Amino acid sequence: MRKARQYVRSTGPGTFEVCRAPRRLIHQPLFWVAVVMIVGSALGLARFQGWL
Repeated sequence: MRKARQYVRSTGPGTFEVCRAPRRLIHQPLFWVAVVMIVGSALGLARFQGWL
């Protein structure tokens, strides 16, 4: 219940508090390197599966 209430509260003025951690994560280059590697490996795997 507390999570649902927190979510409802986060849609109001508290949105900045909720978005602060992800925003800090977005500014880290390692986060983007990991995203690119995950997406690239997923695409490579899908292409490999398609060839089989």
